[in-house]
Amino acid sequence: MAARARAGARVPSRAVVVWARTGALVGLLAVILAAGNAHAAGVDRVGAAAADRELTLLLGLRRDEAGLARFVSAVSDPGSARYRRFLDVPELARRFGASRETGRSVLSWLRARGMRGRVSATGAWVEATLTAGRAQRLFGARLGGFRSAAGDRFVAPVGRPRPPAALRGEVTELVGLDDRRVDSATARAAQALPPVEQNELELLARREGSSIRANTGTSRGCAAGRGAGTPLGSYTLPAYTPNQYLHAYRFDALHRHGWRGQGQRVAVIEIDGFLRSDVVTFGRCFGLRVPPTPITRVGIRRNLPPGDETVLDLEVLTAAAPGLEEIQVVETAGTDASLIKGYERVLARPRARRARVVSASLGECEPAYYRRKHAIRLYEHVFRMAAAAGISNLASTGDTGSTGCALAGNTGALALLAVQHPSASPHVTAVGGTNLELDRHNRVVEEIVWRDAPLSFGGGSGGYSVFFRRPAWQRGAGISGAERIVPDLAMLADPVPGYANYCTSEACRGRGWSSVGGTSAATPLLAGGIAIANQQARRVQRPPLGFLNPLIYRLARGGSRRPVFNDVLRTNNDIAAMLHPLGGGGRPLGCCAATKNHDAASGWGSISLPAFSRAARRLMNAGAR
Repeated sequence: MAARARAGARVPSRAVVVWARTGALVGLLAVILAAGNAHAAGVDRVGAAAADRELTLLLGLRRDEAGLARFVSAVSDPGSARYRRFLDVPELARRFGASRETGRSVLSWLRARGMRGRVSATGAWVEATLTAGRAQRLFGARLGGFRSAAGDRFVAPVGRPRPPAALRGEVTELVGLDDRRVDSATARAAQALPPVEQNELELLARREGSSIRANTGTSRGCAAGRGAGTPLGSYTLPAYTPNQYLHAYRFDALHRHGWRGQGQRVAVIEIDGFLRSDVVTFGRCFGLRVPPTPITRVGIRRNLPPGDETVLDLEVLTAAAPGLEEIQVVETAGTDASLIKGYERVLARPRARRARVVSASLGECEPAYYRRKHAIRLYEHVFRMAAAAGISNLASTGDTGSTGCALAGNTGALALLAVQHPSASPHVTAVGGTNLELDRHNRVVEEIVWRDAPLSFGGGSGGYSVFFRRPAWQRGAGISGAERIVPDLAMLADPVPGYANYCTSEACRGRGWSSVGGTSAATPLLAGGIAIANQQARRVQRPPLGFLNPLIYRLARGGSRRPVFNDVLRTNNDIAAMLHPLGGGGRPLGCCAATKNHDAASGWGSISLPAFSRAARRLMNAGAR
């Protein structure tokens, strides 16, 4: 895939949207259309969809989305009298979901045509399974067959499907006629670093403006885990071990006092499987308890084959919050319909067993959703429901810098400014990427934006949304313009030195111990920290933090910004000069640089967990009065 991208990816047929941010030019963002449908470069049409291909369809129901949005705004605003007064999901469904009459009407329509359906736990859609042939007849949609550059086959509408006339007053969205898989923010190792000595690498990186750094801290753990790293000629550059990144962000200060996430649950939304034995080996090496990892399957009949993403999520969460009651692994088929249902499954659990933090290390660039806006609307519904129920929802921004339209496996990207969904959602906390320079006591000397270019490919994604306007809570020093800006926060993500990781599956090429990175590591790290903050809030009889963004931006505007946030001031996430000239000529695109205060490269920067948790409780206490 990387060779194809550099040698000349197929140019899309036409670009239909060219957009620039008012004020400072962000660049050109093209929405790519191929054969009348939104697809990334390299996708081939392979004829009509097979008539017997089974599809899961979500028929969105008429509901009170505006009322739900107002409720979320009130319970998430630290200045509101209703701050943190969350409701349980069944009550939210009664208040803001579709009426029983609407649900029954759509179910009756399906039964009359020999199909069965069910209304979602949030009252937002009816789910039905049907063949592509029947879907074409019922919804007037011509479905084409497609093949991605990675070899995945999927179907998608060639044209614009519509609900039948009998349902047009009751069905507002159709999701599932397009069953392509969303990609993960794949755990990645550094690519093609020059074989230089360690001291030379550091000098070279600084001279070229790269974020790559040597591990100058002190590692702990078993010898094999401490030996994980990046091969560079005659030696291996060691990866960061848990004691190092936990000390950098002060997680260990809370661990020492017994705050390890006890009684808390975190859910991870996944599109690959894992070997629990790998996570156990990781935990044994670093003296960490591995929480239970129950699996929920969505859109699949058996557990997914082991991959590299889920094992990374679980190992980082194990390090961040080893006392968790459980890490709920939601394995999905990776389609929009299955991912939306995956989030719903988290919401549908009984309150006592429901995860209060959700972490997702996956995404797709916004232009790919140009003809999938119905899916965006149902994603927004489940994200709002999570916020209304007191759940913190985090997602990785991606690993290809300001050029967020990644090729499969993050091996390249289109040279177009773009951000990824779901992290671009205003109801999701977007986690970007940084790198650290540590002293021998593992204290942070400097934190910089992740941008391996020009020595290696990769960088923390961030920029400006074309789908979402800047929400009311996104204000503060350094913030301007009309668009939603990501990331909100950023944590360690650079694969050099990277995270020590143990993975033996075929997807990891059986490598065992190695160094990996990506915003897919930064996101579960922060998620584990939020679980600990929830544990501390619960101890003083306060509700969970819930939707984080209004809290984050309120703290960042206040006097507590300095101890809570580490402002990242160096480098940028523009890696376009390393990409194929498609849309950018192989030149930098001009976005996004680290600056004082907020920026589109690292948001407000990283957090010191004890200070963040303490400031959040202080704000909740003020609201309680």
